[in-house]
Amino acid sequence: MFKPYTTAVVLVITAVPSLLQFAIPGLEPALMRDPAAIGGGEWWRLGTALVVQDSGLLGTLFNLVCLAVLGYFAERTFGPARWLTLYAAGAVAGEAAGYLLGRVDGPPRGRAAEWHHRGMDLERNVPFDVQAYEARVTS
Repeated sequence: MFKPYTTAVVLVITAVPSLLQFAIPGLEPALMRDPAAIGGGEWWRLGTALVVQDSGLLGTLFNLVCLAVLGYFAERTFGPARWLTLYAAGAVAGEAAGYLLGRVDGPPRGRAAEWHHRGMDLERNVPFDVQAYEARVTS
């Protein structure tokens, strides 16, 4: 029988601080990604931001359940080493994007807000004909 040890370890490493942040009020702000603090030398926040959640208790539980379920299937499909590599690559890419876009929490700000609003403008102002697109793709 398959035993997802890597998923279990990643889940515990993520779950402990994620759940402790609800019992220790200052834990999330002390660990979350904060570009100003990172720029001030608190580089460790790039890693600790992975283990705190800013979406409340239900969001945290949802994220942990998804990590457990998807981690199980990913580890079973790819093996522990490849799964961990994919997880780490996604974590690094996500943290780098969050840092570069200046996103801490809440609504988009800085460059992230600019990109968000440009996307909304494109969505409103660019007509998209699904039937014409499907006709081009299938022909």
